[in-house]
Amino acid sequence: MKSNPSPFTLLDPTKFRGHLGEDFEWAKGAIPFIDVEADGASVAEALLATYYYRWRSYKKHMKWTSDGWILTEFLPYVPWSGRHNAIPAAAGHHVMEGRWLYDTSVIQDYIKFWFDDRQLDESFGGTTGYTSWIGWAAWQRYLVTGNKTEIAELLPQLTKAYFINFKKQWWRDQGFGDKGCWWQSDGADAMEVSISGSGCRPTIASAMFGEAAAAAKMATLLGDAPLTANFTAEATKTKRLILDEHWSEALQSFAVISPGG
Repeated sequence: MKSNPSPFTLLDPTKFRGHLGEDFEWAKGAIPFIDVEADGASVAEALLATYYYRWRSYKKHMKWTSDGWILTEFLPYVPWSGRHNAIPAAAGHHVMEGRWLYDTSVIQDYIKFWFDDRQLDESFGGTTGYTSWIGWAAWQRYLVTGNKTEIAELLPQLTKAYFINFKKQWWRDQGFGDKGCWWQSDGADAMEVSISGSGCRPTIASAMFGEAAAAAKMATLLGDAPLTANFTAEATKTKRLILDEHWSEALQSFAVISPGG
């Protein structure tokens, strides 16, 4: 009688050497390898080519600096960037993809970089230069790494960023008439020259809901009940703002409220 075959297969990394080219040796010790079964060889090949291309692209944007590891959005220097050519607009995506790196120091350095006091207080090129959701991405990374110490180090800075920097930069007490809102220009919301324009934007509101909700989870993890309550209240308020104020029945979409209403 045959025994049931093991459901696990040990992948041979050399099978994917062609996808990785000169980055193969780096990838062997840096990333999870995957294989794909799909209906049709062309579909499987396209998925694999995309997956390994993404890692090759990611590696090009990993940059060692005097502040440790960071990720860049653009390879050449761009004048709207900050220190080390870094831009916060894509940082949440960087953290989400990079949470799978075997070397956890890369993304840990990068998170610390954005929540460093110098970056938080820098108006141009700093953490508030663009809408971002780095805290939410950091919590998702914790669910992979399980490193509670990193959360304990991050939460005080995330708390400062939210209640001082984010609120000062983006919150308007009377954005919707006598109601408050999260205010952003379309350019700083990474949607420059869009049809929606500047104003009370559901996109930055969604990002700030994510930051508050993630911080509440961090505070719960660390046993800080008062901070959990504060951030839960912030997340609830912003969620209601999005659902009650930003939803347009006419458009059947969430919408920006312009300065003129």
